[in-house]
Amino acid sequence: MYCPHCGKPIQTGQLYCPECGKPLASMPAASVPPAMVGSTIPAPKPSPPQAQSHPRDLAWHVRLLGIFWIIYGGLRIIPGLFFMSLAHVGRAFLPWPMRGFLAHMLVPLGVLFAATAVAGIVVGWGLLQREPWARILALVLGALALVHIPIGTALGIYTFWALLSAQSGQEYRALSRPA
Repeated sequence: MYCPHCGKPIQTGQLYCPECGKPLASMPAASVPPAMVGSTIPAPKPSPPQAQSHPRDLAWHVRLLGIFWIIYGGLRIIPGLFFMSLAHVGRAFLPWPMRGFLAHMLVPLGVLFAATAVAGIVVGWGLLQREPWARILALVLGALALVHIPIGTALGIYTFWALLSAQSGQEYRALSRPA
C-alpha cells in the first residue's frame, strides 16, 4: 500500500505515514499510488513534509522530561549533602578562624543544592503524573538550570524547547489531569 499524500510505501494498519506524518485512518485501500494509476511516467516528487506536532509527541517529551528532571534532582542532592556534611565534619580538621567561615559558606550552599534537587524531583514527578502546575514549575526550574553548565544547560534548553510554545501549552493542558 502507498500513502495517498506522498506516495511512499506503508505497512497495513499504520495510523500515520512514516515519511510525511499525515494521518492514514481515512486512507482508501490501494495497491499503487494514486498518481501512478494508468501511467507509466513516475509521479512527481512531493514537496518535503512540514513539521507536524502530534499530541503523542508532546506526551513522549513530557515523559522524558519528567525522567530527566528526577535524575537531575538526584544528581544535585549529592553535592548538597556533601557540602552540609563537610561543614560539620570539616570543623574538626580546620584551625579555629576557618571553622565559622566554613560553616557559613558551605551550609547555605548545601541547602541551595538540596532545595533545587527536591524541586527537580517534584517537577519530574509532576510531569510524569501530568499535573497542571508541573509545566510552569518546569519552565521556572529550566531557567534556573541554564547556569549549571553542561547538564543543567542542556536540560533547561530541552525544557524550553518542549514546553514553551503556545501550542505546547494547549497540548499540555489537554494531556494534564483536571485540577
